[in-house]
Amino acid sequence: MKKQIITSVLSVSMLLSVFAPAAFASEASIAKNLQQQSQESRILEIGKDAFSRSVLEAAPVMDKYIIIGEESFSLDPVAKSIVSPEVYNQYVIGVERMNEALQDGYLSIQNGQIRIVPPSEFQTNAFSNVYWWGVAVTYSDSETKSWVYALNQGAGLSGFLASMASLIPGGQIVSFWSAVAGFGALWFANELSYKNDGKGVTFNFHWLPAPYFVITSNS
Repeated sequence: MKKQIITSVLSVSMLLSVFAPAAFASEASIAKNLQQQSQESRILEIGKDAFSRSVLEAAPVMDKYIIIGEESFSLDPVAKSIVSPEVYNQYVIGVERMNEALQDGYLSIQNGQIRIVPPSEFQTNAFSNVYWWGVAVTYSDSETKSWVYALNQGAGLSGFLASMASLIPGGQIVSFWSAVAGFGALWFANELSYKNDGKGVTFNFHWLPAPYFVITSNS
């Protein structure tokens, strides 16, 4: 069954060790440097370590085993024989978070299709008390091409949502989904194709200090 994301427009402390500043350094420059260092340290990188990469790579396969019911999502136990126990358990977490999103009203199921319901108003300080300020999700060339196919065909999106829900902490996943879906499937597929130079792409999504979303080519 085809699954399509339909959505409206995007509505979307760690204290570093402080070295003694030189006498001539201004307070403004020190604050700026600390902010930059803090931001860089708070970006969650997904897809570069072996485990998260294995979870992302499994998305097209696991999509076939994510069942969209009338009021909930479930994971077919047959998938246990398809992927490793660690990856399977990660998708169990992802599906559970998708069901939580259903209960909270961020996702809905309409005629067997997934609909992301973005928050009516995005608070830029909504996640100010959590460690992570953003995520950088790296996809390989083959994963990027699978994504483009899924977006163009309206299939394979459940696997993507489950993989991301299992890897991105806390409520940030809601904003990430809204950001991805808000641009529209066609725009997103075209952007992925344009930015993929044969080495894949990286999604860069920050919610603090100001929300922004960009796709970059892998070097």
